[in-house]
Amino acid sequence: MTKHRTLAISTISLLTLGVFAMGCGEMDDSGDQTVTSALQDQEWTAFQRNDHALMFETSGGVFSSNSGAFVATGTVPSQVKLSGGAVVAGFQRNDGHWVVDQFTPNNSHSFTITNGLIRGGTSPGLALCAGCSLWAFGFQGTDGRLWFGTGGNANNGNPTAAFLAAGTSPSFAMTSSGVVQFGFMGVNGHLWVGLNGITSGVDSTHGVATGTSPSVGVGGPNNLFGVAFQGSNGHLWFGGGGQSQFDKSSIAIKTGTSPTLAVAADGTRTFVAYQSAANGVLHVWRNENGAESDSQINLGMQNTATPKITPILTSGYQIALKGFNGHLWIVVNSSGGIGQEQIQDQGFAM
Repeated sequence: MTKHRTLAISTISLLTLGVFAMGCGEMDDSGDQTVTSALQDQEWTAFQRNDHALMFETSGGVFSSNSGAFVATGTVPSQVKLSGGAVVAGFQRNDGHWVVDQFTPNNSHSFTITNGLIRGGTSPGLALCAGCSLWAFGFQGTDGRLWFGTGGNANNGNPTAAFLAAGTSPSFAMTSSGVVQFGFMGVNGHLWVGLNGITSGVDSTHGVATGTSPSVGVGGPNNLFGVAFQGSNGHLWFGGGGQSQFDKSSIAIKTGTSPTLAVAADGTRTFVAYQSAANGVLHVWRNENGAESDSQINLGMQNTATPKITPILTSGYQIALKGFNGHLWIVVNSSGGIGQEQIQDQGFAM
């Protein structure tokens, strides 16, 4: 039996190759999951298991589902949550194709398989605002271009004029009015940011660390925007868009890893999760109305692991990451306050 440890601390369209639905019957294919306790307010997480299966997991392993699909090595699925509770996960399949799985809590999977091809070693991005019903997506194609689509349709992708640095992935967010905002590392090694749709990208002139990717987020009634990235100097950089990125010179990020950003649903705080270069543990940096703070969460990470942070509830966040033991770990902070984290080893090898 797998035990789970819990800690509490203070313009060429993509053509559809097929759409199919699958019901897995039981919540977990392994039959060996148990938990000591579940994390309060934990959301579903899509992740790549160590056998490359696309898995969905929540409540500390009480509920988990094997989708039956396989993810390309070294890539990470992106996800958004629909208003009815279903999770849409977009990923690079192990044959390089752009594929979307809509998973519902009753353990059914509905796949859209396209002929879109994603560049090896890179991951797609999804975006959906809280009041919106149709998601947007983008990825780096095998031609190095940024491909982008809207309308909640995985086959609406078209190439743009933008080219991304090899081995990097774009990041997307959506305002309450459905406007897509984005960030990526261009072939010139600079951060590019767009705040008003896919054609609005501008060169920030700021260098991004080789092999890392920026992260963007938006939230709250005023559509608070944030972008975070590892600068070419190894530091955390953060800003509100355009050319307003600032070097957090006291914060060094682990080489080869990227920070990820989430804006609280109420727009009160921006959170950035990253692996510290100093000791390889998880940190969360906060910006609250210009007041900045950095807190260490005593959880060691795999050397090359990037944490994935998402907003939950009104002002909280959830982080999924590959921990020191190679397992999926989940951190839930329902309030968003410093020292309010619940931490649990989910027992799944990644």
